[in-house]
This record gives sequence, structure tokens and C-alpha cells, in this order.
Amino acid sequence: MHSIEALEPKLMDPFTIFSLISYSIIFLTVTISFWGLLNFTTSKNLPPGPSKLPILGNIHQLKGAAPHRVIRTLARKYGPIMYLQLGQVPTVVISTPRLAQEILKTNDVVFADRPTTIASQILFYKAQDIAWAPYGNYWREMRKICTLELLSVKRVRSYNFIRDEEVARMCKCLESSARRPVMLRDILVQMVNDVICRATVGDVCKDRSTLIDVLFDIMKAMVAFSMTSYYPSLQFFNVISGKKAKWLKRQKQLDNILEDILEEHRNNRSSGGHDQEDLVDVLLRIKENGGLDQPITYDNVKGIILVICYVVLILG
Repeated sequence: MHSIEALEPKLMDPFTIFSLISYSIIFLTVTISFWGLLNFTTSKNLPPGPSKLPILGNIHQLKGAAPHRVIRTLARKYGPIMYLQLGQVPTVVISTPRLAQEILKTNDVVFADRPTTIASQILFYKAQDIAWAPYGNYWREMRKICTLELLSVKRVRSYNFIRDEEVARMCKCLESSARRPVMLRDILVQMVNDVICRATVGDVCKDRSTLIDVLFDIMKAMVAFSMTSYYPSLQFFNVISGKKAKWLKRQKQLDNILEDILEEHRNNRSSGGHDQEDLVDVLLRIKENGGLDQPITYDNVKGIILVICYVVLILG
């Protein structure tokens, strides 16, 4: 005879609930990954390559601190053009200068496109900058603006006074630190950052240190390991891991800072307060004048500013 207690509904143990959720996610992950692998189109024209494992492909063969050396070893066995399956991502590896020239120069238009990620879509204004924008009319227009306006010889020479002032400021800093040890690398990096920031946004960036901190944080997040880099069909991982929420938060911070920069520049331009154009002024002038085959928006301007700032951080 069953007791009354046995018939009463009981709450599930928290550990049991966690286990069920974990197993469900693992099962869903494996199912989607395997489905994705099965749907890859096999071609007889694929280059030779090492044998693959289900789900992983060739990821396991690149483990270690020096994957470039592993690729070199594999290339010696399978040839200068080699096929690797990195999760769901088919990858062709080129290992000789001649083949690299064939791809990057002779057939550069064919291989000019670049894959976009959810991070680049969020952080770089739907990939409407220079680095992440897909190859096409818009990208060619941006390249022309960079070549003729932003990075022309005349434009670069016009910033000589900024370099002179920042070098003089660095020398004063070193002089004031006489007889004390200093980290010269940090001082040089700071000088380079100040030169590029002044040339890019001028002296109106009140939140320059915050901007640099947020950019560093985002750069670290973008180069960190991401499951979706190898399994694009598992985009929900960015949601449940909290990455997407973090990217959205950082993008909001960046957008607020960049909007303040643009607003300050617009006010200075309308009042005639700028004697020397910085790169933001150049972009705003181009936008206001129009006449482009691909008109640019304020989001395009922000995206270009971000790319320039990232180049500074990487070079620094």
C-alpha cells in the first residue's frame, strides 16, 4: 500500500535540474554540429589533407602552443595547398609564397571577401567600417576615401606639429623622471596613442582614457576563443554564455563616447572653431558635401574611427 507522502509531488533536486539542462545542451550541440557536418558539400576538387574526426574535424590536430608549426609539419606531408576541416568551417591552407601570391594578388578579387561575425556586426555598426565591410561598392568607396583624404601624403604631413608637440612632451616626462627607473615602452606607447588620438579626434575627446579601456576590453574579447568561430550554427552559445550581452553593453559605451565626439565636432564646425582638420572633421565634411556613389552615414564615420583606434592599439 502506498503512503500518502509517496503520492505527493516533490520538487526536483537542483543538481538533477542542472544535469538535465547540461545534458540537453550537450545533446543539442552534438546534434546540430553533426547535422552541419553532414550537410557539407563534398567535392572531388578539394585539396588533400589529413583524415578528420566526426564533429571536431581536424581541430584536435592543431592543439598546442604553436599551431603554425603543426601546420608546417602537415604541409610537408600533404603538400603546399592543404584542406582542413575546423569544426564546421572548411579551411584551405596555403604554404608557399607562389601560391600565396596567386591568391592574394592574381585572384585577389575572388578572395577579397571576409566572413563577418556576430561580434563585428554588433561592435562595428553592422560591419560598416573598413576592416569588416564585405568587398563591394561600399568598401571600394571607403578605400578611396582613405587613400585620397584620410591617409594622403598632404594629410599626414599636416599633422607634423602634433608629433613634434607629443615628442617634446615625452622628453619632458623623461627629464622629470631623471635618476629614477622608467618603463620606456609604456611612455612610447602613450605618446603614439596621443599622436593618433589627436590626429583622429582632436583634443575634444573628454573620455579618451575610458575609450582606450573599452577598446582594449573589446579587443581581448574578440581574440578570445569562441565556440561559434568553429561552429557557426551554434550562435545561441553567445547568448547563454553572456558574450552577446557583454558586447551590446560595450557597444553602447562606445557609441555614447563616439556620439559625444561627433557632436563636439559638429558644434565646432558650425561655429568655425576648428583651425586644423582632424580625421573626424574630414569624414564629416565628406558626408556633408555628398556626391559619393555610396553615401556615408554617421554610423559609417563611427566605424571608421573605431578601426583607426584599433590599429593604434595593435601597433602600440
